[in-house]
Amino acid sequence: MKTQRIISILLITWLGLGSNYTSASTIDDQNITEVKGVVKQIYQILEQVNAEAYLAFTADIPDFRYNFNGNSYNHQQVSEIVRSIFKTLLYQKGTIISENYSGLDKSLVLYTARTKWLVKFKDQTMLLQDPWVVQFLFKKENNQWKIISGHESGTEKPVANHELIQKVNQVQLHKKLIGNWVEKNNKDTTVFLTISPYGTGLMGNFRYETHGKAIMEGKQLWGYDKGLDRFIVSEMVKGQENVLYASWFTDQNKSLMLFYNNMNYPAMASYKWVMEFLSPSEFKCIMYQNDKPVRTEIYKKIK
Repeated sequence: MKTQRIISILLITWLGLGSNYTSASTIDDQNITEVKGVVKQIYQILEQVNAEAYLAFTADIPDFRYNFNGNSYNHQQVSEIVRSIFKTLLYQKGTIISENYSGLDKSLVLYTARTKWLVKFKDQTMLLQDPWVVQFLFKKENNQWKIISGHESGTEKPVANHELIQKVNQVQLHKKLIGNWVEKNNKDTTVFLTISPYGTGLMGNFRYETHGKAIMEGKQLWGYDKGLDRFIVSEMVKGQENVLYASWFTDQNKSLMLFYNNMNYPAMASYKWVMEFLSPSEFKCIMYQNDKPVRTEIYKKIK
């Protein structure tokens, strides 16, 4: 009798639990289905270049982290970067190669994907990210799935925009720089710049003089990269480390120069140089630091 009573109690208990019990796999399936819908929205928003709509899917919490190509950012930093970059974009087109969803617990879903992206900037330059790995960790709070951690990395390179090439001939426009130029920074300092043809590129020599004495001098090699449709500039200054730049014209009279490792994302560059030809014998060069002009130089061609 006692044994039968225990079995009956266990059976009743099991039946009672069963009526309200949801298996872990069922929870995972439900969560993954919901997150799939969220991910679809996020991809659409990214292609529409809508910064605020994208950021609405990120959790503004102290523990939020986003890793991008070796750098780690908090929520405020990510928000600033996304808004800054998206302002420079016309569109971006993503292709999902493969993706995976994993339910970690009842409120966490890990999304990982191998993708490729073609990004077009407002200056008509283009960037290819291929392969490009994306990882989002979603957490459900207040019935909403939000990214609490993210990661992006892969291979990216500028690609030639054939429409832009037809409008802007980088080789011919950079030839405008050929000649002897002089610039007076102030009443004491004068800059002498000579650029001449060299092979299929350009050779530059510059010298800063104060009261007739050289205080800085160096050389530059300008080489055209057909695949990037940009000039790569190697600068050697006496007593300093060598520096690489990327240079390209955005229209018939204006060009942009950045440090080589910043050329993929001009909006994130701490320093940039914007040059504008005012006439065939005069150009203006403005140096920007964190998007603020810090120095303006006017070069005039001399014999």
